[in-house]
Amino acid sequence: MSKRLFVMLPMIFMASFILNAQDIEVKKFEPLEKDQTAVTSPRKDINGTVCGLVKVALKEPGAEFEGNVMGDVQFTGSEYLVYMPNGSKRLGIKHPDYLPTTIVFADYGTKKVASSTTYELKVKVNKKKAKVDDSKKGMAVFNIKPSNAMLLIDGQIADGAGGAYTMSLPYGTHYYTVKLKDFSINNQMVKIDKNAKTINVDLTEFFTKVSISCKTRDADIIVNGEQKGVGRWEGYILPGKCTIEARKEGFHLLSKTIELMDGEETSVDFQGMKAITGTLRVENKLDNCEVYLNGKKVGTTPWVIDLPIGEYELEIKHENYKPLKRTLKISENQDVLINENLNPTSFGRLQIRAEQGNTLAIRLLVDLYRYGVEEIVKGETVTSWLDDCIEDNSWSIKIEDLQNDNVNIERSLSKEIYWTKKILLDRNDFCVRSWLNNESYHLMECFLTGNGIKQDFSQSFFWAKIAAEDNWWQSNAWVAWHYYHGRGVDKNVNSALQWLNKDDSKYNTCNVSILKNAIINNQGEWMNKAILDLLNED
Repeated sequence: MSKRLFVMLPMIFMASFILNAQDIEVKKFEPLEKDQTAVTSPRKDINGTVCGLVKVALKEPGAEFEGNVMGDVQFTGSEYLVYMPNGSKRLGIKHPDYLPTTIVFADYGTKKVASSTTYELKVKVNKKKAKVDDSKKGMAVFNIKPSNAMLLIDGQIADGAGGAYTMSLPYGTHYYTVKLKDFSINNQMVKIDKNAKTINVDLTEFFTKVSISCKTRDADIIVNGEQKGVGRWEGYILPGKCTIEARKEGFHLLSKTIELMDGEETSVDFQGMKAITGTLRVENKLDNCEVYLNGKKVGTTPWVIDLPIGEYELEIKHENYKPLKRTLKISENQDVLINENLNPTSFGRLQIRAEQGNTLAIRLLVDLYRYGVEEIVKGETVTSWLDDCIEDNSWSIKIEDLQNDNVNIERSLSKEIYWTKKILLDRNDFCVRSWLNNESYHLMECFLTGNGIKQDFSQSFFWAKIAAEDNWWQSNAWVAWHYYHGRGVDKNVNSALQWLNKDDSKYNTCNVSILKNAIINNQGEWMNKAILDLLNED
């Protein structure tokens, strides 16, 4: 007997709940203009904005509230203090003694909760009795979406699967509830009679439309740990706290946590992400070395830059030096220093020796700029034909060296003149003395005619005089010409004659006589002709 009573007790209790089910009726929802509780006792949302306060006038303890509720709900004995973020649009109420309900604020004249504002929600508990006739039953079919939502008939969980429920219910009025987390609650009643009833319920999901973008190209958009898109994403997210991130390898994470409001549209726009970097320093004892990264010129030494982490192909170049190539890996906050000497090419070694004043090196540069590499003696060291001019034979340059280094020396009269002048400054060197008068005369011609260099009569006179002093026989006539015409030197006919008289034996007597007579008689045209005749003599 006791066992039977134990089984019957839950059934009696359930029947009592069904027959005495109550629902909550909203009587009023409005702002309390004179109530400053939301300001004097504020509560802020996760973004630091002061919430609104909803005072729910319900005396029964044990109520729970669903929606955008911030923090714990305080029960004073006569009302509940519910803080909600700015923009909240609805509030759900659950109580073990009542059917759950959801209040949409807009249905009562207030579109949404405002910050720092206090509201009053007055409700009335209505006791409902199910009126049924157990002697007769009718069929009811429920089609529920989403299919995993729960169906309660008169407070009792219904049996079913996949959102389809078919049941036989006593004639009369029955109350049903369909609910699912993150969806609005549906409370309705249905009258069962001899006609079968089909009830379709499609719950409305609480959601917020969110648009997310990041200016950094190809950044992954992550919402609550789930990748949603690349660069930009737009979709719907359930209300509540939401963490939005922009991620990209090699860049610092961008993250923002926000409170999403039901029915609100929210935009999150991330600015450019900051790259995770290390520092690269390139130094060299040579000034202005060209620095290349991944094949692109980026600067000259000394060069410092913060680079995104990763691998790079570094190349350092300098004229007449072999390029230095390195593969680098830049790590976060790492300081990488590259300070390695470049090795000169064969031509670079020649340039260095020449800059140091080595006579032979300068002499070789002159010939290279005058004739080009291929015109120099092939297959032999370039220096072999000048061995008698050097005391230090510890170095040499071969044609093959220049060719292997891909040295392409174009003929250049201006560079030839530059190095010729440099070598002729040292007149005590045996190699220079054996070569001086011919090259001095060559320089005179260049400055006189402006060939390869700016025309300069003072320089042409200077080099003509040096050539004449070293007994280059054609030079005397040109010194005389400069004196006679006053080009590059003060006009002086006597000096012109003196230079012609220095060594008459080198000239054709007839041409010299004509030249002297032209000078004495001040006949410039005849003098020029006589000089040209002298120059044409073998």
